[in-house]
Amino acid sequence: MSAAFDQDALDTLTPEEIEAIQGDEMDDAERAAMARIAGDAGDDDADADADAEDDDPDDDGEGDGDDAAEKPEHAAAEAAADADPEPAPEPPAQPVAQQTAYQAPLPDGYEDKVKSLDSQESDLKARFKAGEMDFEEFDEKRAQIIAERDELRTARVKAEIAREMAEQNAAAQWQRAIDNLATRAATPEGGGVDYRKDAEKAADLDSFVRTLANNPANAERPMEWFLSEAHKRVLALHGLAPARAAAPASADPVAEAKAKRRPPVDAVPKSIAGVPGGDGPGDVGGEFAHLEQLEGWELEEAIARLSPAQRAKYAMGA
Repeated sequence: MSAAFDQDALDTLTPEEIEAIQGDEMDDAERAAMARIAGDAGDDDADADADAEDDDPDDDGEGDGDDAAEKPEHAAAEAAADADPEPAPEPPAQPVAQQTAYQAPLPDGYEDKVKSLDSQESDLKARFKAGEMDFEEFDEKRAQIIAERDELRTARVKAEIAREMAEQNAAAQWQRAIDNLATRAATPEGGGVDYRKDAEKAADLDSFVRTLANNPANAERPMEWFLSEAHKRVLALHGLAPARAAAPASADPVAEAKAKRRPPVDAVPKSIAGVPGGDGPGDVGGEFAHLEQLEGWELEEAIARLSPAQRAKYAMGA
């Protein structure tokens, strides 16, 4: 038997395998392969024996404590690996920057420049036909005219795009202003008018907006002003008034009480002889002159006290 085989390796083989190994019909390469197979089998048996020894109940228990101490750590590590990672917090929303209007005005004297180029091209063609210049000179000057004309056409296209963008932007801003007014007007503090559902009051609002817009004195007014003033006239026409907002609780009641305390009598004038009588509208104001001095809630209350005929007259004449 070859020295490559030990007794432990042979013990793992069957008699037929041993006979085949020891037989003369096998060459050295075959014997080496069988030896490797036998060695692998021996290693497997050794591993099995080692596992059996670990499971032996008569073991003194050394290492069990180490395994028990390592198991919670391994379990915690596996649980942390299996757990889904916490999502990263989303960045705070950034305020939307206001878009700058696209500006592309036409060049100064645009129409005159276009006519001048047409005239130059006609003159150039006439000179070429008359034989005053050769083709190379004609082609060079005509190319210059075409280049200038292309620049003017490009400027015109940009100007048209800018105009369309401005119109769309203005329409979007107007719609946002209308939506804001409709939302605000539907609240009790805004008068409780739902313009989205009340077609009659919506038509009144539109009529008042058009009346205010036709006044040249209001040409520079912002669009929110037209809607706000028209809404006031709708409330006056229908005898409505916004609900008074609840006054916030005072943080210092003592200071508030002192502020409301009546002034000392010494501050009251002894006589009104020196008080001028020309201040105020006197008898030269109109029927609603007293309303011109009021604002906000006081104005709304004063309008609500008018008769329906007076409210209609005030709404149409304001």
